[in-house]
Amino acid sequence: MKLTDHERREINWMISREIPSLRRYAQTLLRGSGDKDDLVQDTLERAMNKVHTWRREGGIRSWLYRIQYTVFVNGYQHRLRRNEVTTEGLDQTECLSQYDRQDERLECHRMLKALDQLKAQHSEVLLLVAVEGFSYDQAAQILDVPVGTVRSRLSRGRQELRAEMQVTQLNEQPIPTRTGGQS
Repeated sequence: MKLTDHERREINWMISREIPSLRRYAQTLLRGSGDKDDLVQDTLERAMNKVHTWRREGGIRSWLYRIQYTVFVNGYQHRLRRNEVTTEGLDQTECLSQYDRQDERLECHRMLKALDQLKAQHSEVLLLVAVEGFSYDQAAQILDVPVGTVRSRLSRGRQELRAEMQVTQLNEQPIPTRTGGQS
């Protein structure tokens, strides 16, 4: 099916609105071990070449996420070392720049560190459902897994995140100092 110029501009506009979300999801998929902008660019290139395959039944957002996940699995996953977890390259300013108070910044930093420690399959589902707001069915479609698997991974991911947040918080407890008049 051939698109009109108006339809192509409309689709380009809808796609451009999703770029920040695609960057966040790319960071989760790559876990600090690659260039998220390259993954997003490859995703956008594939989407533009395959725009005729979008059936306009669901939102363009889940279609783009499915493309990005497929591009990741096909081209990037084999380059990642599964056991290496790092926050190197994590653009924390995307989260931290929105907050004014120190407590909220620290909490955001703790959350990023804890998310980085989760198993990849758990952090992927948490990001899709809790951060990006996809339904369980949409997340299952994006990841090409059954809905029950999404629910299971989400439950385990939440438990794992709670545990990691407690560990991170305990590790960052301030050392008590002596106050008083003695020097």
